[in-house]
Amino acid sequence: MEPFTDLVLLIGTNPLPNFVVTEYFLKDNTYKNALKKIWLVHSELVTNLQDGTGDQAKNLETLLRKRHPTLKDSFEMIKLPDVSNATSIINAVNKKLFDDKSGLQRDCKIHLNYTGGTKVMGNHVYRAIERKVEGFPYQYFSYLDARNFQIVNDTGGVIVTNLRKEVKIEFQELIELHGFKIIETQKLDFSAAVNIFSQLINENCLDKYFDVKNGGYDRTFFEKKNRPGCLATGKNELDMEKLVKNFKPNEIVKNIINAMPAKYKLFDESGSFIGNNETFDDAIKFLDGRWLEDYVEGVLKEKFVQQFRQQKDSPIEILKNKEIRKPDWDKNTKFELDVILIKGYHLIGISCTTAPNKSLCKHKGFEIIHRTRQIGGDEARAVIVTRLKREEKNELKKELEIDTGGNSKNILVLGSEDIKKNTLFKEINDFMK
Repeated sequence: MEPFTDLVLLIGTNPLPNFVVTEYFLKDNTYKNALKKIWLVHSELVTNLQDGTGDQAKNLETLLRKRHPTLKDSFEMIKLPDVSNATSIINAVNKKLFDDKSGLQRDCKIHLNYTGGTKVMGNHVYRAIERKVEGFPYQYFSYLDARNFQIVNDTGGVIVTNLRKEVKIEFQELIELHGFKIIETQKLDFSAAVNIFSQLINENCLDKYFDVKNGGYDRTFFEKKNRPGCLATGKNELDMEKLVKNFKPNEIVKNIINAMPAKYKLFDESGSFIGNNETFDDAIKFLDGRWLEDYVEGVLKEKFVQQFRQQKDSPIEILKNKEIRKPDWDKNTKFELDVILIKGYHLIGISCTTAPNKSLCKHKGFEIIHRTRQIGGDEARAVIVTRLKREEKNELKKELEIDTGGNSKNILVLGSEDIKKNTLFKEINDFMK
């Protein structure tokens, strides 16, 4: 495909595909040197009738300008007042692209990538440009084949085969592209205690930690006394009489608690409760299941470092425990991603849960699938790491695929038999391919 001067993009609710396409062309000097202008076609906000995607267009422009300062005056917006009306779409495109004095020049070469936006938008913007072939004979049309990570030209076939190697986006950039912000949280080091969990898993002894009949971790002792099922956030919310009288931690639980940083220990070496209100929330969250997030992140970092040790930079970004919110949300409204992998620009979100039954795991599954699609697009992938046995794990995977409209390629459920280091890494690594 020949270089082009004007790139036209359709902006939908997820601007990531637009970023990927544009970034690829801007990385390739053949296209970059010829490109003069980028046209962002977006829906206009019409109260009670149509949501606007102007914010997504501005976020995309901001990120591209940040990455490519020379693009300063290269962007033009095209508002569509009615994305369900063919005539309205064609008129808006014609007026801005072809009729306006600031529109396309006669010697331009137009490239429309119609991946984003609605099907109606794509169809009629395509028609509007295609009809102008007499005055603007150099026209190219392409789409992003997200499943195969390719850009495909309508007439010339595949332009690039593996975009995950060509285009990279950092998680911070991905979040900003969608108008979110990351809530800064305190980084806690429970590595010594995580190492004990790792040994238990490797020795097939993790069930002893949850053996409530023999002093294992019992969540019911750490729930709010007036709200069963809801984990307490402070010492004052506990039924202390019940806890002191009945919870007698076994040696495994004691060893883990003693390996935690001193100020986070809820019990002394004899097993007596000593937790303080200041650090209680973080301590109990760790014991309740956050250790699994730390363990999964640790395994992935260790194994990927080994896999890519010959390369200067790892092609995979690994992050843990990120809390995210929109600036206009209520301050208590947020969502959390336990572990995040980004391979190039491809997002894989991992949710970790120690919940003992399928229904609770399913709730976590719904959330991680929704959130990964929200910021990573339809081809983002979701992993749910659980303690479920094989049969329940397989049932959960099938239910999530049916209930979310997903497919086996984009959803992975791991159970108690999959969490040893080598197995865990192999399952996730294979899933990312």
